[in-house]
Amino acid sequence: GRADEAFEKLESALRRMSTSPNLLMIYAAAARAVDRLEVAHLVYQRAIRWLRAHDAEPAALRDAMEGRSELDVQLKHYDDAAEGYVWLAKHWPDKRWYRFRAGVTLGLSGCFGEAAKTLQALHESGPPSAVICAKLGFVHRQMGAHDLAIQYFNEALMLDQHEPVALSQMAEIRAIQGRMDKAMQYLA
Repeated sequence: GRADEAFEKLESALRRMSTSPNLLMIYAAAARAVDRLEVAHLVYQRAIRWLRAHDAEPAALRDAMEGRSELDVQLKHYDDAAEGYVWLAKHWPDKRWYRFRAGVTLGLSGCFGEAAKTLQALHESGPPSAVICAKLGFVHRQMGAHDLAIQYFNEALMLDQHEPVALSQMAEIRAIQGRMDKAMQYLA
């Protein structure tokens, strides 16, 4: 109701005036709020183009890059999402979330070797994480390194016995191996 009305007023105003990056960011947030993800994505791209054309520092690009990268995942534009999160991780290496998202989106885009390298560095640099171990297992399974994948899935399950990716992947691996009894234990 009210969010849709606010979005329509903002959309109308944008057609009549010059668009600064700050105004574009408000427009993108409004588009996201009313679930117009394609519109929000285009607006983030426009803001990024404007900022880059005006030689903006990485800090000025951060919010737009983050917003666009999140939408790239939602819209299943995995190559673009990986590019965005790799850029964010490069400029803010202490932000574990950016590094994690870079690893995951690299995997989703089929760059399994880079995904494994990114996730492994993250795994080695911080506290133990079942989620990171499960993602490492998944990437290694995609690369055909099944023993290493099983090792990471088991590590994930030692950290969190309910980690869903590790449980489902181990169930599938055991089913393929003909061990339905073991597969069912992972699904129980």
